[in-house]
Amino acid sequence: NHFKPSAVLDKPYVMLGVPLVAADTDEHAEYLATSVYQRILALMRGQSLVQRAPVKTMDGLWLPHEKEAVMSFLGLAMVGSPEKIRAKLEVLV
Repeated sequence: NHFKPSAVLDKPYVMLGVPLVAADTDEHAEYLATSVYQRILALMRGQSLVQRAPVKTMDGLWLPHEKEAVMSFLGLAMVGSPEKIRAKLEVLV
């Protein structure tokens, strides 16, 4: 409603970025996503942001309130197989 065309942009557009981890299976994508979870957890704890290897489970690495905070931080993150990601993208768009 408030867009004003300019020499650079004649009509409004939207670009959306979401964190995404895809793999052949949902299970493998969840495994890979643990690297992301660990990095966000380290950020929240004020620790080194060095990339961490994926782990089988995050159990024991974070407290329940930290898990909730990490998942909240990631917001619209998408983790899964190509089919699962495609379905989530279709809902989003």
